[in-house]
Amino acid sequence: DEFLRSIRRFLIEQDKLNQVLPRDSHLVSYAWYYAGTPVAQVARARAVKEDTIYGHLEKLYQQGYPVDLAGLLGEEERKQLKDYFYQHGLPSEGLKPVFEHFGKKISYGKIRIAMALQRR
Repeated sequence: DEFLRSIRRFLIEQDKLNQVLPRDSHLVSYAWYYAGTPVAQVARARAVKEDTIYGHLEKLYQQGYPVDLAGLLGEEERKQLKDYFYQHGLPSEGLKPVFEHFGKKISYGKIRIAMALQRR
């Protein structure tokens, strides 16, 4: 665990110094997440939108990294999105219809997270 904490500290320091290459940005987000930092706090610290962090975590989940996607959604959001996908299927032409269906109250990032959960 000390080794992982050292990696996390290194990645976060590099992030603060703007020394992270764009191709590694998702790994820095993962380091913050893996350390238990909430998505909103990661986004603020990295000066990006929450949806960007959700996208990073979804991408890593698809690549096999241990990411608790279900824990990123509230229970009600999970249920609503699961019911929507059951009735309408997973969107193939963009996420805007889903976003608008929920009155723009569930972010695109969270919709992507729910879709990734449905695919597994």
